Amino acid sequence: MFNKIIDDAKSKLLKEGKIDSCAILIRKSASPLIIDFDTSPENKEDEFIALKLLCQAEGAIGLALIAEAWMTLGKSSADDYLKGILPSESKNRREVLMISYADAEGVQSVKTYEIVRTDGRVSDFDDISISMALPGLSIEGSMSEIFSASDLKGSEKKKLRDTAMKIRKKNRKGRG
Repeated sequence: MFNKIIDDAKSKLLKEGKIDSCAILIRKSASPLIIDFDTSPENKEDEFIALKLLCQAEGAIGLALIAEAWMTLGKSSADDYLKGILPSESKNRREVLMISYADAEGVQSVKTYEIVRTDGRVSDFDDISISMALPGLSIEGSMSEIFSASDLKGSEKKKLRDTAMKIRKKNRKGRG
């Protein structure tokens, strides 16, 4: 499933030149649910909360997050961080496609591809993913706790969906 999500995201980016940040909820007994995902610094934390509620309400068994982003690596990344410079504002920034995946069985993966442009158009991708097999390095966190440990009743699912929608609506207030 993860490889298909990667292939589809890369194909869309090659074809359209951009990809909107989104989350894909993989459900056991229904087709995947694709929703927009606000990655802005002021809304990202609330979006994760809403996403967790939606995953639990939908009985999701897997989740993928897809985002086009800016990244800095190595010494320039550390220097920029210490100076309070965001990757999007760094002269050393790299345009990347990031795809994170987790499932209810505990499988987690992150793939990062530098976007190669030729004459302003997306032409290729360089895999710059960091191996998660290094000692002490893990992607535990927000995505590892997103799945419900038990089946929820219909009324509980509705409450979770309603709360998630309120959060998402608040984050999108004032957008055109």
